[in-house]
Amino acid sequence: METITKNYKVYRFSELSDEAKNHALWDQANFETEIINEESPYYEAVVQMERMQTPWFLGETIRFDYEELLIDTIEANDYKFLEDGTFFNL
Repeated sequence: METITKNYKVYRFSELSDEAKNHALWDQANFETEIINEESPYYEAVVQMERMQTPWFLGETIRFDYEELLIDTIEANDYKFLEDGTFFNL
């Protein structure tokens, strides 16, 4: 067995640059599209995209129309990120 140790510098969402925040928000929006269900706060976006027959815009709709909710989710879960806004998962 081999143990490898590496140090990572991680950031809270509020500490990220604007570009990194944008990256984090896109990743969170895309994640939400994968787990969405009828109880999800984003479900109305699914209904809207189905009504408009544009399901491929779901991620964009969540990213831009629900930005504050995405940020609230990120902060409530105390997610950590690398400097470029990539979600940190060890």
